[in-house]
Amino acid sequence: MPELRAGRDVNRASTPCYFGFIDMRNNTGIERPAVAVSSTSRWASAANVSVVGLFFIAVMVVLYLTRAIAVPVVLALIIGTILAPMVTRVERHGVPRVVSTILIVLFLLAALVFFAIALTAPLTDWIGRASELGALLKSRLQDFRQPLSALQDLYGALQNIGGNAGQGTEAIKIEASANASIIETAISVLTPALSQLLIFFVSLIFYLIFKNDFKASAILAFSTRDTRLRILRIYNDVESRLARFFTTFTIINITLGAVITLAMWIVDMPNPLLWGVLAAVLNFLPYLGPAIVTIALIVASILSFPTLAQAALPPLIYTALHVLEGEFLTPSVLGYSLAVNPFLLFLSVIFWTWMWGPIGAFLAVPIAMVTVGVLQNLFPGPEHPSLP
Repeated sequence: MPELRAGRDVNRASTPCYFGFIDMRNNTGIERPAVAVSSTSRWASAANVSVVGLFFIAVMVVLYLTRAIAVPVVLALIIGTILAPMVTRVERHGVPRVVSTILIVLFLLAALVFFAIALTAPLTDWIGRASELGALLKSRLQDFRQPLSALQDLYGALQNIGGNAGQGTEAIKIEASANASIIETAISVLTPALSQLLIFFVSLIFYLIFKNDFKASAILAFSTRDTRLRILRIYNDVESRLARFFTTFTIINITLGAVITLAMWIVDMPNPLLWGVLAAVLNFLPYLGPAIVTIALIVASILSFPTLAQAALPPLIYTALHVLEGEFLTPSVLGYSLAVNPFLLFLSVIFWTWMWGPIGAFLAVPIAMVTVGVLQNLFPGPEHPSLP
């Protein structure tokens, strides 16, 4: 037996090892043919990854091509998930689910109409004053007259390269078709917007009414008990994340809007309530919303104040308050459990803005949170891994 064991060890040690093959022996020490399983498993894994990647690309293409329907439906699912706890609380007081759903949706619609009516007058006033911007900028930027005049001369020279023929005819054509183009543009914008708004509210009502049925159907679609429990855990975790995030973030944005309203009133900025509401609402759009508010404040400040030093004060105040909110207040209140990597959030905003426009920018945060929540439940790991 010692000789046989030693012979086995010598034989095993002397057998060469080939990449991609497994050296298999039976209990008697007789060598079996090597089986090529590693390369096959690698190809199978690559095929699985390719199928998943192609499925993901196909889903993205479908979402892009059907964005006129997909955007209001996905928005309704996100808003419905946020409003579902409110419907449940009202239902616990004896109100039927259908009635509580309709009441909450009507309250949401009334709030949107109220803000639209309240902001129409100041927005119309600022848009009407936008025609003064060119003359005011020319009077404010006296120190930059020479560079601006040089740019104007260059622009005029480039226009003269193509000749001046037909300029009068083109001016007449543009003036004649101005009113028609404005009406056509308004109709082309309002018609799909109204249809998408209708799809959103109808989808929201049906989802809130039949939410429990949808949840049960999604869970019972799987056969094994462990899979059903996992799907239930993922669903509850995603719902809790979205509800906590938007409730907390809404309170933060309302506080930010109130502070900005007070700050704009202190510096004598016209319509301070308008800027507070815009700051609170557009803060739901990461990166894009604050940029829009900053640009609007710069333009409005130039129109409102006589000097550039005074005009620079409102945008600087807003930027400082937004930095304090984004870097200190929001992370400390939301905490680690609801945090999303800023770089991943930035990529999500860019991608969904390209896919679905401004609504995609609003949906980028909840979509990122849902994705992170699903992945954390599917692939759980240590909360604080020990890294080298």
